[in-house]
Amino acid sequence: MKSIVSIILGIVCVLLAVSCVWLYHASVEQSHMSEELKSKLTEMQEKERNALVVRRISKQMEDIAYQQKEISDRQREEAMMQSHIANEMRIQAEKQRQNAENAEKHAVEAFEVAEEQRAIAQERQLQAEYAKSVADTLGYVALARSLSSLSQTQYQAKNFDLAALMAYAAYTFTTRYKGNLYLPEVYNSLAMNSHAVSVWNEHKGGISRVVASSSEKNIFYTVSKYGEVIRWHMDDQKLISSNLLFRDSSFDFRDIFIDSDQTVYALSFDGRLVIISPNDNYSVMTFPGTGKGFQYLLPFPGNMLVGVSDTGLSFFSRIEQVMGRSVAFLHSVSAVGKKQKDYLLFCHDGYLVRMKENGSLTEERLPINIHVTACAWSDSLGMMALGTSNGTILLMDNQYRVVKSLIGHRSAITQLAFEGNHLFSSSYDLHLKMWDEKQNPIDLITASDWIYCFCMKDANSILMGDESGALSQVVISPFQMANRIKQSLSRDFTQKEWNTYMGVNVPFESFKP
Repeated sequence: MKSIVSIILGIVCVLLAVSCVWLYHASVEQSHMSEELKSKLTEMQEKERNALVVRRISKQMEDIAYQQKEISDRQREEAMMQSHIANEMRIQAEKQRQNAENAEKHAVEAFEVAEEQRAIAQERQLQAEYAKSVADTLGYVALARSLSSLSQTQYQAKNFDLAALMAYAAYTFTTRYKGNLYLPEVYNSLAMNSHAVSVWNEHKGGISRVVASSSEKNIFYTVSKYGEVIRWHMDDQKLISSNLLFRDSSFDFRDIFIDSDQTVYALSFDGRLVIISPNDNYSVMTFPGTGKGFQYLLPFPGNMLVGVSDTGLSFFSRIEQVMGRSVAFLHSVSAVGKKQKDYLLFCHDGYLVRMKENGSLTEERLPINIHVTACAWSDSLGMMALGTSNGTILLMDNQYRVVKSLIGHRSAITQLAFEGNHLFSSSYDLHLKMWDEKQNPIDLITASDWIYCFCMKDANSILMGDESGALSQVVISPFQMANRIKQSLSRDFTQKEWNTYMGVNVPFESFKP
C-alpha cells in the first residue's frame, strides 16, 4: 500500500512538477504575450503618434500647399502682369526701333543728299579749277608760241639778248604747261638761238656716208665722192680733231665699214675696196663679176663683208683678205635696209630680196609697186619706213601693208632712221626732217646742197653730210638747246619788256642763271 501511495505521491509530484513547468511556461508565454502586446501597443501608439504627426504634417503641408497656391496665383498674376508689361515694353521698343530705323534712314538719305551735294560742289570746283588750268595752259602755250615767233624776229634784227630771253621763256612756259616743244615756232626759235648747227668743211667732194665707230666713243668716219676718208674726234659740243686717212680723186666712195680693230674698209662706186690699217697703211682690192654701181658695204657673219652693186652681191673675207663668191640679180638694187638680222635689198621693179644670216636669198614681190630709195626698221614700234623717189615716206607694218603716207619732202629720200618714237629723214630737197610721234614734220636744217647721208651722233644730235662736202652737227634735243640758251643769258627782262611782251597779269620771272 505504501508503495501505491508512494507511486501515487510520485505521480502527484510528477504532475505537480509538470504543472509547475507548464505554469512556468504558461507564465513565460503569458509574459511574452504581454510583452508582445505591450510592444504592439507601443508600436500602435507610435504609429498613432506618427499618424498624428503625419496628419499634422499633412495639415501643415496642406496649409503650405494652400499658401503656395495663393503665392503661385499671385505669382501667376504677377507674371501675367509682368508679361503684359514686357509685351507693352516690347511694343514700345519695336516702335522705338522703327522710329530709330526711320530716323537712321532719313539720316542716311540726308547724308547721301549732303554727300551728293558735296560731290557736286567738289566736281564743280574741280571743273572750275580744270577750266582755269586749261585756260592757263592754253594762255601760256599761246604766249610761248607768240614769244617764239617774236624771238625769231628779234634774232633777225640782231637783238640777240632779247631774242634768247624770249626763246627761253617760251621753252619754260611750254614745258611747265606740258605743251609741244616740237611745234615749229618753238623748236625753230630754240634752234636759232642755241646755234644748234655746227659745220666743218674738210672734204672736197660730197660726203656719201658718215658712220660712228663701234668701239671708240666720239669717233666718227666719213667718206666722199672725191675719194676721201676722214676720221673725226668730237665731244658733246665741238670738234676736237679731224684726220685725213686717204685721198685719191680716182675713187668715188659710197660706203664705209670700221672693224673692231679700227681697220677701215671704204667701198668705191667702181667696186674697188680700200683697206686702211690702224697704222694708216692701205691696200686696194676689187670686187669681181657683178658689174659696177657699188653702193653698199654690209658686215656679215663669219667676218665677211658683202659689196652690193646695182645687179648683185660680192663677198670678201676680212680674215683671209680675199674675195669670195658673187651672186647676180635679175633686178637692179635701189636701196638696202635691215630688219632685225635680215638684210632687205629693194629692187627697181618692185621686188624684194631677203638675205638671211646663213647667206640664203629669197625673192618676193612687194604688195605695192614703188621705187624704194631708203629703208629703216624699228623693233620697238614694229614698223618699217620706206623712202621713195618722189619724196613720199611710207609707214608699213610687218606684212608690208601701208599704215600711213608721210608727205613733206619734195624730192627723193636719201636716208631714213628711227630714234625712239621719232623718224628722221633726209632728201635731195636740202631738208633734214624729224617726224614726231604724231608723224608731223619738223625741219631740222635746210642745207646748202643735196643731203646724202646722216647718222645719229647721240640721243641729242645728228651728223649730216651733203654734196658740198660739209659735215654738219645738228642738235635735235630741245632740252639741250634750251640749256645752251640758258647758259648764254647775260641779263633778265626789264620790267618794261616784261609788261610789253608778257602782259601785266603774268608774274615776273628771272631766267638768268
